[in-house]
Amino acid sequence: MSWFCVDPAQRGQGIGGKLLAFSIEEARGRGKQFLRLYTSDDPNEAEAQGLYEKFGLRVVREEKVRTHTLIYRELRL
Repeated sequence: MSWFCVDPAQRGQGIGGKLLAFSIEEARGRGKQFLRLYTSDDPNEAEAQGLYEKFGLRVVREEKVRTHTLIYRELRL
């Protein structure tokens, strides 16, 4: 999975959690072994990091690019 986001005006309503839960179940249903995504240390994504942790997506790699660090996460399904 690449980037996904929730409109800032709609945050705090559980939409991101529902999207992530759906993505996890969809990957499982398709027989995938892992769900992997990438995010970054951009301050606008700080809240999302907690969501990813809550769902068990662990950091497996970080990569410095330009002004930010890409954060690669995965969840074993």
